Amino acid sequence: MLNTEETIDRLNHLYLEDNLEDDYIERIKKQRDLLLEIVINSPLANSVDIGKINFIYDKAMLSIDAYLKGNVSMAIMYIASILDQEDNGKFVYLRHSAFFNSHEVIGYRARENETYDLFSREEVMHIPNHKRYLINNQRYSLSGYPCLYFGASIYVCWEELDRPNIDKFNVTCIRNEGPIQFADLTLPYFNAENFNKEYLYTSIFPWLCSFKAKHKGSAFIEEYIIPQMLMSALMNFRERGRGGINELMAFQGIMYTSTIYYTSKDLFKDEKLMTNYVVPILGNKINGYGLCEYVCSYFSLTQPTSLTNERVIAKQGGIIMYDGERKYSKYEMTEFGQLEKKLKGREFKKIK
Repeated sequence: MLNTEETIDRLNHLYLEDNLEDDYIERIKKQRDLLLEIVINSPLANSVDIGKINFIYDKAMLSIDAYLKGNVSMAIMYIASILDQEDNGKFVYLRHSAFFNSHEVIGYRARENETYDLFSREEVMHIPNHKRYLINNQRYSLSGYPCLYFGASIYVCWEELDRPNIDKFNVTCIRNEGPIQFADLTLPYFNAENFNKEYLYTSIFPWLCSFKAKHKGSAFIEEYIIPQMLMSALMNFRERGRGGINELMAFQGIMYTSTIYYTSKDLFKDEKLMTNYVVPILGNKINGYGLCEYVCSYFSLTQPTSLTNERVIAKQGGIIMYDGERKYSKYEMTEFGQLEKKLKGREFKKIK
């Protein structure tokens, strides 16, 4: 039998227990089997409903099967049936959405550049409507569907772009200009306070959406089926105006953890740095730049810059600065961390 501390450690590292050589469905089955093994041999054994664990995994695999057979609407329906599950008025498999007031979401949007030129604010927003042909398969969005992706740190943007030349890639700081709500699919972090069956059930969706892509960069990526169908289901709920779940899903996007987190590639092992956000476009109102007016109304951005540009204009011979006796984290001492500090103090403007 596992004690509480051992169980928490196993659950916090569950998503890393994955073999990319296996078939996608087999990987999902192995994750479920491992989760059941941990639960059955833990202090949660008498409180967790095994049927609820099997239900979400079974529906997820049915969704994948339907998608691979060309029945996308059925694939979305299976995921929607998971979202519909309630227990005592609370949704079983989805956490309470993360709500933020104005300026509480501070993130970064990066774009790779082959030259030392700087992009405009409009050029670092989501891919414009008239250039949908450039949008490939992404974790939470289908090919050809524009979404605004941004990260909680410049570091996670750099990793998600597969580590482009840090001297040339452009960065802008982005923030919300009004109340905003995200469906929270960040990887779970169990501790003594949330060590219960309810938190366990809401951890399964983030795990299912965090399988690493075996063929990253390919035209089709199986591991993206569940997160894409989940986003589609949530958007359908929002647009239909359906009772209770619509109130929960009155959201602008999804927040989730990068699959690079805590792998051998991750340089900092800090989950706060590895959070990503995705905001899909909504409606048909497109501005003169080809950008979604709905998305542009929620966010403002600083003027894009690059590390090279900052080094050239820095007054102190470099980008790293210190103030007072404050102790800095390892990340804050990097050029990325210092650039974030600079950008937060610059002017934010909406795209109109």
